[in-house]
Amino acid sequence: MIRGAALLTAFALLGGGATATAAPQAGPYVVNVVNHTGQNLPIVMMSVKRTNGESNVLEQDDLVNGGTFVFRIFQCTDVSTIRVLVVKPDGTTRATVFISPPPNCTTTVEWTPSS
Repeated sequence: MIRGAALLTAFALLGGGATATAAPQAGPYVVNVVNHTGQNLPIVMMSVKRTNGESNVLEQDDLVNGGTFVFRIFQCTDVSTIRVLVVKPDGTTRATVFISPPPNCTTTVEWTPSS
């Protein structure tokens, strides 16, 4: 389950995506990635597309079950979209749809067993 400005569903890395628009406020864009899958996630990556066209990839290793990674990225007004990808212990990947910064500049992505 993914929670944010709207309910989103996780899908395979090569799946489609959706983009929403919002009027973000000043300050960093905060993305909370929460693991409730029942297993540790070896890799969490985030693809960030900035309003100037640049793209960046951020990575954290070893998100334990029940744990949270907090990413504070750029100024919220500089972020166009983000996409969070996790690699499961069996090597499969799951990714969110594309997410634009909501007005409060905070998004929580929660991975569950069905994600």
